[in-house]
Amino acid sequence: MKERVVNTYDPPPPAVPDSAKYLAAMTYRASREAKALRLKRWYFGLTVLGLSWGTLMTWDNLRIASKLVEIATYKPVYRVEQGLDGHQNLVLLDNTLTVSKGARINAVTWFVLWQRRIGTDPVVLAKDRAAARARLIGGAERKWDALMASDLDPAGGWTRDAADVRVQEREADPKTGATAFTVVWTETVYRDFKPRSRALMSAAVVTVDGPSRDGALDGVSISGFSEPSGTPLTPEPKEPPKPAQSTPDVMEPHP
Repeated sequence: MKERVVNTYDPPPPAVPDSAKYLAAMTYRASREAKALRLKRWYFGLTVLGLSWGTLMTWDNLRIASKLVEIATYKPVYRVEQGLDGHQNLVLLDNTLTVSKGARINAVTWFVLWQRRIGTDPVVLAKDRAAARARLIGGAERKWDALMASDLDPAGGWTRDAADVRVQEREADPKTGATAFTVVWTETVYRDFKPRSRALMSAAVVTVDGPSRDGALDGVSISGFSEPSGTPLTPEPKEPPKPAQSTPDVMEPHP
């Protein structure tokens, strides 16, 4: 240990009062306590946040588990979806067809059937045409009346059958609730119960979602449609020529 040599003329060591030492110690202690309090608050906040998140996730997991158990008790439903190219796909009903879309497709299908088929019962025909017209809104009724006025006259022996109706959605506008569809069906025209022509028909139909009303209790109205156009599948049969009437021979009198 090195000894310190004190000279006579060295200044005395600086004197530190006890009050200054106490103030410095208390300041240091207060800063440590303030820092510890801040950390405690952070830890408390993180603990509350973690508990809240854990409670929320537990509740959500229990809710989803209960739904999965409920879904598992039912047999999954599939439907055959056929495109305009004729190819068929088996798709899960819940993932591809919502209630609103199903209502639109159903409304378009029946609108085409009511519009095109002509039976022998005038009461059924009038009921079909009235139901189809009740779906129309926005001035489409005038186009409907003009189209029906130029249609085949059942009084002349004309009947018509529509089958194999296929509906495909083209585009939809969620803001206005309007949806455009392309409809394809097979149509056979008869006169006096004899087939006259058979064609593959197509048309465009636009639906609008709205509140339930008379004529559209499901809320699906039709704001526009195009005149059906078709491609003949079979040539129109020609009527066989009528046989020529032969004149009976005239017997000449004997002399």
